[in-house]
Amino acid sequence: VVVALGASVLLVLGFVDDRRGMGPAPKLAVELLIAGGVVLAGLRFAPMLPDVLSLPLTLLWIIGVTNALNLLDNMDGLAGGTGAVIAGACAVLAVLAGLPQLAVLSGALAGACLGYLPFNYRRARVFMGDAGSLPLGFLVSVLALAVGDALAPSLPVAAAVLLPVLLCALPIVDTTLVTVSRIRTGRRVSQGGRDHSSHRLVYVGLGETQSVALLHVGVTIACAMGVGASLGGALATPLVLGGLSLAAVAWWMLLRIDPYASKEATVAPVALAPAVPLHDLRVAPQPARRMAAAHAGADVRDSGLVVTGETAAAMRSLRHAN
Repeated sequence: VVVALGASVLLVLGFVDDRRGMGPAPKLAVELLIAGGVVLAGLRFAPMLPDVLSLPLTLLWIIGVTNALNLLDNMDGLAGGTGAVIAGACAVLAVLAGLPQLAVLSGALAGACLGYLPFNYRRARVFMGDAGSLPLGFLVSVLALAVGDALAPSLPVAAAVLLPVLLCALPIVDTTLVTVSRIRTGRRVSQGGRDHSSHRLVYVGLGETQSVALLHVGVTIACAMGVGASLGGALATPLVLGGLSLAAVAWWMLLRIDPYASKEATVAPVALAPAVPLHDLRVAPQPARRMAAAHAGADVRDSGLVVTGETAAAMRSLRHAN
């Protein structure tokens, strides 16, 4: 009941934000209240730790992952696909833990995301917005905590604590990546930009669809390692730590990509052509535009203005050089 109510409140909150806009402070206050309700319902991050550590970590986890999924909704299909993979992994883990109700809830969320994806993948006809990404992030954070708590008695302490982190590795990596890079460059963390993981992959040459697919592969590998850890016995801790190590390496590699660097900066400077007399520019009558352009080999045409002679040759060489 608490989870359903919290998701509903975030749906309304996100809808208002999408329609009218809302500052971060009111959203954070509502998220804190909802996270507090989940804590009072008995859900804990790392329940084996003392309450003085577990309670603030739980609040931080729920608020952090909720907003991480919200920030991850920066390219067609990315947040929906990520939510589907994480929820699907939680469904499998819930079955292994013998929790049918949690498995049904996780499977329903995964199915909803998969049904939504065909309309949200490039080119998207439907967009998630805050009304979709905030409830999705909240549900993913709660489901990951729930399966982690259920499996904790059968796992080593390190694996039990870090299993939810591994399941949600992609949203966490993306949010920390953006936060660190914006602090390093002196920009506000709340300021929008093209410095997310998906944008950096596009910057190095991948298409948007390829970038999203690669990130989906990454989150699938992380979740598969999480499921394997729940079955691995003595291999549980190495699998969880190995998955998080791969995520850390990916984070470092993405951080080294500067999506704001000018690609033109690496092009050698081109010497400008010498000045040409004004009579080299002439206005041609509109019917004669194509004939004059073809005769002179011009590359610039605008409203009947035909650039000919040395000017056309110089501008043509500059265009090809750049």
